[in-house]
Amino acid sequence: MNKIEEFLEGYPSRSTRNAYKAHLNKFFNTIEADPEQYFNNGRDYEQDVKTFWKAIIDEPPCTRNMRISCVRTFLIENDVAIKTKVWKNFRKRAKGNRPVTQDLVPTNAQLKKILAHAGIKERALFLIASSSGMRIDEILHLKESDIDLDSKPVKINIRGETTKSGNPRIAFMSEEAKTHLEEWLKVRKEYLTVSVKRANFKHYTKTADNPYIFPFTYATAHVIWNRLTRKAGYTEREERTNRHKMHIHTLRKYYRTRMSLEIPVDVVEALMGHEGYLTVAYRRYSQEQLAELYEKAVHTIAVFDLPADTRDLEERLAEKDEEIYYLKKEMKEVKADMEQRQKQEQEQRQRLEKIDSRFSEVLKDKEVQGLLIQKLKKIV
Repeated sequence: MNKIEEFLEGYPSRSTRNAYKAHLNKFFNTIEADPEQYFNNGRDYEQDVKTFWKAIIDEPPCTRNMRISCVRTFLIENDVAIKTKVWKNFRKRAKGNRPVTQDLVPTNAQLKKILAHAGIKERALFLIASSSGMRIDEILHLKESDIDLDSKPVKINIRGETTKSGNPRIAFMSEEAKTHLEEWLKVRKEYLTVSVKRANFKHYTKTADNPYIFPFTYATAHVIWNRLTRKAGYTEREERTNRHKMHIHTLRKYYRTRMSLEIPVDVVEALMGHEGYLTVAYRRYSQEQLAELYEKAVHTIAVFDLPADTRDLEERLAEKDEEIYYLKKEMKEVKADMEQRQKQEQEQRQRLEKIDSRFSEVLKDKEVQGLLIQKLKKIV
């Protein structure tokens, strides 16, 4: 097992392992080093990191920061410690630290328009995503035994080995998602039989005994979503990254923005699997209470079962967007004020340091020392 594989062993999520592997491969390709011999050749690790940073400085902020964070963790795991100020300097000199892509979160009506072009398996997948808040990779690792179709709302037991944090949790899905899932399960076996016959790839084979509800990869799901949004006419891309603005991950934002209109944000975040909220939410609410809260808000994420008059929901979302806008504006003003104060404090410290330095120089002067001694003698 090589160094990179040893490092990746500590991450249970396959998507995380794949992302970190790509970051580390880019690091070693950039500095032209062999990961197996890297820690035996007396390398200048700090210089290597600086070289890598220069190579990725123009990448989108989130991608760039994820790459450097991965490299930092990898080095620490291999007992290489680089001064903290080096990492801080990267952040200071970087232009921007927020996502470049301005996401377009679909409305209920837009999602309905997108899924109107979908087949039964695609509808089942994306309705589960939009009504559960789960990550796509988590959904693709679901087995039939993980879902309790008889409970109300339908409960999903997400196994720890499939989550980003490695901890198990529960989620729920809507009745319309359940309906489409049941229809998909009726034809899944037939679909898989046909797919196995068609699959003829050198590095990938599909088997009839695939245990997962959706027997395809994340890459396939990504391609399917992009095809559906294109057919629906939502083709806008971010100029710098060329990434679709209404990308597959906006389904989680769709879930969050709507559910949080009705129930506490900490509950929504916990159901989505955000680790910082899980412990608190599970301590405060029983599974029955979480289910009740979900039922209270599920109407906000309906797609095909959406009430005819949705103006109230859209107005509330617009109000929330306006509130977020002014909160961001206020935060920006507070940040600017804090930066101004920090600048003034820094200038004061520098003046005091100069005075202290000058005073030290004066005290070293023998003539001054003599005068001080004379005065002290008079006082004594």
